[in-house]
Amino acid sequence: MFKVESLKKMATVKPPCNKIECPICSEVYTDPRVLPCGHTFSRPCIETFTISACPLCRKEFTLSRNGVDDLPKNLALLAFSQSQELWSGCEICSGGSEAAEVKVATVYCVECQQKLCQACEEDHRKFNVTRRHKIVELDNSSGVYKSSR
Repeated sequence: MFKVESLKKMATVKPPCNKIECPICSEVYTDPRVLPCGHTFSRPCIETFTISACPLCRKEFTLSRNGVDDLPKNLALLAFSQSQELWSGCEICSGGSEAAEVKVATVYCVECQQKLCQACEEDHRKFNVTRRHKIVELDNSSGVYKSSR
């Protein structure tokens, strides 16, 4: 059965507009797991809200005794995320790998789906159009999205 918090959160669930963003928490996926209906959510969201029906299509399901551990990981999503992380140069000012000087990207804008260096991040936060965009810090040692700002 649903907890009250689950029902409140499900009422605000939005369809995913970004392939790396969980539709429950609107954060970059953390350990993406596939429900029996085929929809994907972050593992912590499934565990936190004790989901027994998909928040998007409302198809009910029962977790096994092992719980979320038995839900398959979304390997396609993980591969997509990893392919996006291979190049860690700023996608705004570096102009691609053929640019004379490639600045290291330190953050990722979820809305623009672009990696930004520190200077471009500062500009991104100044403009009204992009000021409220969700910016996620990159862990440049591994190229992984690590935390929201």
